[in-house]
Amino acid sequence: MYLLNPRLLGFECLRCRIRHPIGDYPTGCPHCLATGFPVSLKASYASDTPIRAKSAGHGLRRFASLLPYLDFPTLGEGDTLGSIARQIGQPDTDRMRLDNPLIIPGALSFLTYRRWSAQVKGLDAFPRELWPDNIPLLYYCYHIMVGLGTLFVAVMTLAMFQMVRRKLYDSRWLHWILMLAFPFPYIATTAGWITAAHETSW
Repeated sequence: MYLLNPRLLGFECLRCRIRHPIGDYPTGCPHCLATGFPVSLKASYASDTPIRAKSAGHGLRRFASLLPYLDFPTLGEGDTLGSIARQIGQPDTDRMRLDNPLIIPGALSFLTYRRWSAQVKGLDAFPRELWPDNIPLLYYCYHIMVGLGTLFVAVMTLAMFQMVRRKLYDSRWLHWILMLAFPFPYIATTAGWITAAHETSW
């Protein structure tokens, strides 16, 4: 089971301000959800004294004192040295594998801890009852969000390059790309919210 932050008092809805006891709220405020408005909760702590992130540690664990849980799982590929980043594939939770993966050795360790040989715990290190509700949905939404974000950076970099060359207003092919890309921010935002709702346990 997760290690709770000892300063945690409970949770408060961002919309109705109803306070909830300590527990897991994967769908947000139960009261607002019943009325058709799914709303996230914010954590309430015993002291209002600002807390600084720890300088020690790596990744999200530097901010453990700011979170309801002091420890939490990651979506790595097992507690192994130099964890592999499988960027693309199809998750198979029954067989505990990723089909047709694009493998980059050691990349996950570096992205998470900035060290190529760091250990990254995966879902297989935790009981199934602690897993997110829908692993495939979380996996695909996360990759859609990141993929579209990468596309945005590429398109804006290209547009900036054309602007520096003073050819932006004459590049009709780029105008078409920018125009046709207008739905992507909405798709990326929706995928991001779905990812955030499934990867948190409160």
